[in-house]
Amino acid sequence: MSVAPGQFIYSEELYSLPARTIVLLPLPWNELPEAEITLLDKILGAARLSLAGVQVLSTKKTSLADLAVYNPSLIISFGVGLLPDSEQYQAKTDNGITIIQSDPLGQLDDARKKNLWTALKQLLSR
Repeated sequence: MSVAPGQFIYSEELYSLPARTIVLLPLPWNELPEAEITLLDKILGAARLSLAGVQVLSTKKTSLADLAVYNPSLIISFGVGLLPDSEQYQAKTDNGITIIQSDPLGQLDDARKKNLWTALKQLLSR
């Protein structure tokens, strides 16, 4: 029995990676104070996410085009200028990617945490 070339080639996208959540931080992970890591873990937990389930990227500046390679569905930016014309603490969708911009973790006081939580709740209710 001979097998024709291409007989077992399938057209499904077997290697398509699922969309993911990206967290942008302005400092490298190993330079973050423990209190900020704990705060990030609590914020993600409130949004039904975990540190293990997100892609954490450290950068001072980036663009949506640069992040497209990660196939994100959600980007939460803590102090990284991603969309300069967009208001902080407002969920905005651009090219099918939902983006929430926030102040850096170290600058989140109670009022800013409340604003961030309001934006995250909007996402959860979708």
